[in-house]
This record gives sequence, structure tokens and C-alpha cells, in this order.
Amino acid sequence: CILSIWTATCWVDLLDSFHFFYLWYAMPALQEQGRMTEVELVDENIVLKGATRGAKACAIGMIMVPKILIACLLWWLGARWLVATTSFQDLLLNAVALAFITELDELIYMSLMPGDIQNMVQMFKIASPPRKEKQAKAKVATQDSAAASMPDDKAQGKMVACESRGEADPDFVAFRDRRLKLLMSQMALTALVVVGFPMLYMYHLQQVLPG
Repeated sequence: CILSIWTATCWVDLLDSFHFFYLWYAMPALQEQGRMTEVELVDENIVLKGATRGAKACAIGMIMVPKILIACLLWWLGARWLVATTSFQDLLLNAVALAFITELDELIYMSLMPGDIQNMVQMFKIASPPRKEKQAKAKVATQDSAAASMPDDKAQGKMVACESRGEADPDFVAFRDRRLKLLMSQMALTALVVVGFPMLYMYHLQQVLPG
């Protein structure tokens, strides 16, 4: 059980790293024109809209990839340490120590960085890539504007016909179904990792317990 909790802790960190990895990878690449990034002020936040290939490679290679490798190595060493613990009291103390290690970087940042710099860092955001949901909503808005430009009798007849058939926008319905399947797949993958990795480690990878 403690090993599953430790796996879940590391998996949350890995998911966060994979999310930022995807944001940097899917970010539009800028041409080399004397600037490395393109930012925009949105609701008092500085949003990163694009970056050059060199800047993207540096961010992924020097930040994201080491962060993912450190999380995997930390899970491996922490699992070995927890499995090697002989008593329940020591197991709880070791688990608390591992949790402290995972929060150590945040603790150092919060204690050393001034509050103004922390507020400034929180203002920087990375723009999400365009999704099909926004395209579907844009299509619906276009259809609504087109319907608004129709004569009243034609627009009313079209709305009544759609409501009588009980139909929704097919693109939006397809996106909703894909989104639901994706969320269910993510939940199943998380459960598989949290339960399966500790079992795999206990029975096939660990070298502490006999047999």
C-alpha cells in the first residue's frame, strides 16, 4: 500500500512533466528573426505563444527530459528504500522522508525567491495548442451568425426543424465522445500504473526480499 502511494506521488509529477513537454513540443515554431520567443499579454498574464526551434529544444532537452528522468530515478530508489524497510514504524518515517524529498525543490524556491519574483513567475503562462473543441465551437458560432443573418421566417424554420429532430452539432458530439474516451483511458492508465508498477517491482525487480 505504501509503495502504491509512493508510485502515485511520482506519477503525478510525471504527468505534470509530460503535460509541459507536450506544450513545448506542440508550440508553433518561429522563424529565426532576432527573437527567440513570442509573448502576448492576456488578462494580466504573459502568455508564451511561440518559440524558435532552438529555444524549444533547449527547454525540452535541458528541463523537461531531466525532470522526467529524475522522477523515474527517484521512484526506483524510493521503492528500493521502502521495500528494504523492516518495521512498520520505519516504513512510515521513510515514506515521510521521501515526501519531503519530493517537495524539497518547492521549499527551496519558496524560501529563497522574493515574493515579487514569485508573483512575476506566476504571471508567465504557456499557451495551449488549438483543440478541436474550439474549432467546433467556432463552427457553431459561425452557424449561429449565419442563421442570424437569415430572414426571420427561414431562421425560425431551421431552428424548429433541428429541435424537432433532436440533433446536435455532429462535430461537437464527436469531440465530446472522443474527450470522454480519452479521460476514461487516462483514468485506467493511472490505475494500472499505481497498482501494476508496485506489483511488478515486488515480484520481478526488487532484490531485497527473498523469493
